[in-house]
Amino acid sequence: MSIDRDLFLKFEEKLEKELEILQQNMDPDNPIPEIKLRINRINSALARIVDGTYGLCKKCGEEISIERLENNPVALLCDLCGTHERPADPMIQKILKEALAELEDDSDIDDDLDED
Repeated sequence: MSIDRDLFLKFEEKLEKELEILQQNMDPDNPIPEIKLRINRINSALARIVDGTYGLCKKCGEEISIERLENNPVALLCDLCGTHERPADPMIQKILKEALAELEDDSDIDDDLDED
Protein backbone atom coordinates (compact mmCIF):
# COMPACT_ATOMS: atom_id res chain seq x y z
CA MET A 1 0.00 0.00 0.00
CA SER A 2 1.32 3.45 -0.85
CA ILE A 3 0.07 5.18 2.30
CA ASP A 4 3.08 5.70 4.55
CA ARG A 5 3.11 5.37 8.33
CA ASP A 6 2.93 9.13 8.97
CA LEU A 7 -0.17 9.39 6.81
CA PHE A 8 -1.77 6.45 8.62
CA LEU A 9 -1.11 8.24 11.91
CA LYS A 10 -2.66 11.42 10.49
CA PHE A 11 -5.82 9.55 9.45
CA GLU A 12 -5.95 7.72 12.78
CA GLU A 13 -5.65 11.00 14.70
CA LYS A 14 -8.34 12.63 12.53
CA LEU A 15 -10.69 9.68 13.06
CA GLU A 16 -10.12 9.61 16.82
CA LYS A 17 -10.75 13.37 17.08
CA GLU A 18 -13.97 13.05 15.06
CA LEU A 19 -15.07 10.09 17.20
CA GLU A 20 -14.48 12.07 20.39
CA ILE A 21 -16.46 15.05 19.07
CA LEU A 22 -19.40 12.91 17.98
CA GLN A 23 -19.48 11.00 21.27
CA GLN A 24 -19.52 14.27 23.20
CA ASN A 25 -22.44 15.53 21.10
CA MET A 26 -24.53 12.36 21.29
CA ASP A 27 -27.18 11.88 23.95
CA PRO A 28 -26.77 8.22 25.05
CA ASP A 29 -30.43 8.07 26.07
CA ASN A 30 -31.62 9.34 22.69
CA PRO A 31 -28.92 8.69 20.09
CA ILE A 32 -29.37 10.24 16.67
CA PRO A 33 -29.17 7.38 14.14
CA GLU A 34 -26.89 9.30 11.75
CA ILE A 35 -24.39 10.05 14.52
CA LYS A 36 -24.50 6.46 15.77
CA LEU A 37 -23.87 5.23 12.20
CA ARG A 38 -20.92 7.62 11.77
CA ILE A 39 -19.44 6.46 15.09
CA ASN A 40 -19.73 2.84 13.91
CA ARG A 41 -18.02 3.75 10.63
CA ILE A 42 -15.20 5.50 12.48
CA ASN A 43 -14.68 2.50 14.77
CA SER A 44 -14.64 0.26 11.70
CA ALA A 45 -12.03 2.49 10.01
CA LEU A 46 -9.87 2.45 13.14
CA ALA A 47 -10.10 -1.36 13.20
CA ARG A 48 -9.03 -1.46 9.52
CA ILE A 49 -6.00 0.67 10.37
CA VAL A 50 -5.03 -1.89 13.03
CA ASP A 51 -5.57 -4.93 10.79
CA GLY A 52 -3.83 -3.38 7.77
CA THR A 53 -6.82 -3.15 5.42
CA TYR A 54 -7.42 0.60 5.80
CA GLY A 55 -7.33 2.34 2.45
CA LEU A 56 -8.31 -0.74 0.44
CA CYS A 57 -11.63 -0.76 -1.43
CA LYS A 58 -14.14 -3.19 0.10
CA LYS A 59 -15.57 -3.90 -3.35
CA CYS A 60 -12.58 -4.37 -5.68
CA GLY A 61 -9.58 -4.46 -3.32
CA GLU A 62 -7.80 -1.57 -5.06
CA GLU A 63 -6.29 1.30 -3.09
CA ILE A 64 -8.54 4.20 -2.15
CA SER A 65 -6.93 7.48 -3.22
CA ILE A 66 -5.32 9.60 -0.54
CA GLU A 67 -7.47 12.54 -1.67
CA ARG A 68 -10.62 10.49 -1.10
CA LEU A 69 -9.44 9.40 2.35
CA GLU A 70 -8.56 12.99 3.23
CA ASN A 71 -12.09 14.07 2.27
CA ASN A 72 -13.72 11.07 3.93
CA PRO A 73 -11.44 9.06 6.24
CA VAL A 74 -14.12 6.36 6.68
CA ALA A 75 -14.39 5.72 2.93
CA LEU A 76 -14.83 2.05 2.10
CA LEU A 77 -14.73 2.34 -1.68
CA CYS A 78 -12.20 3.57 -4.23
CA ASP A 79 -13.01 6.43 -6.60
CA LEU A 80 -14.37 4.11 -9.28
CA CYS A 81 -16.51 1.91 -7.02
CA GLY A 82 -17.61 4.84 -4.85
CA THR A 83 -19.04 7.04 -7.59
CA HIS A 84 -22.51 6.58 -6.14
CA GLU A 85 -21.48 6.59 -2.47
CA ARG A 86 -23.63 8.86 -0.29
CA PRO A 87 -21.84 11.89 1.20
CA ALA A 88 -21.67 12.36 4.97
CA ASP A 89 -24.85 13.61 6.61
CA PRO A 90 -24.98 17.46 6.62
CA MET A 91 -25.96 17.53 10.31
CA ILE A 92 -22.85 15.54 11.24
CA GLN A 93 -20.69 17.80 9.08
CA LYS A 94 -22.14 20.84 10.90
CA ILE A 95 -21.47 19.36 14.36
CA LEU A 96 -17.89 18.49 13.41
CA LYS A 97 -17.23 21.87 11.80
CA GLU A 98 -18.47 23.75 14.88
CA ALA A 99 -16.55 21.54 17.31
CA LEU A 100 -13.33 21.78 15.30
CA ALA A 101 -13.72 25.58 15.13
CA GLU A 102 -14.03 25.64 18.93
CA LEU A 103 -10.90 23.49 19.26
CA GLU A 104 -9.00 25.89 17.01
CA ASP A 105 -10.23 28.87 19.06
CA ASP A 106 -9.07 27.14 22.25
CA SER A 107 -5.72 26.45 20.61
CA ASP A 108 -5.35 30.16 19.76
CA ILE A 109 -6.01 31.03 23.41
CA ASP A 110 -3.37 28.52 24.53
CA ASP A 111 -0.89 30.02 22.06
CA ASP A 112 -1.59 33.50 23.44
CA LEU A 113 -0.98 32.26 26.98
CA ASP A 114 2.29 30.62 25.95
CA GLU A 115 3.56 33.94 24.57
CA ASP A 116 3.15 35.71 27.93
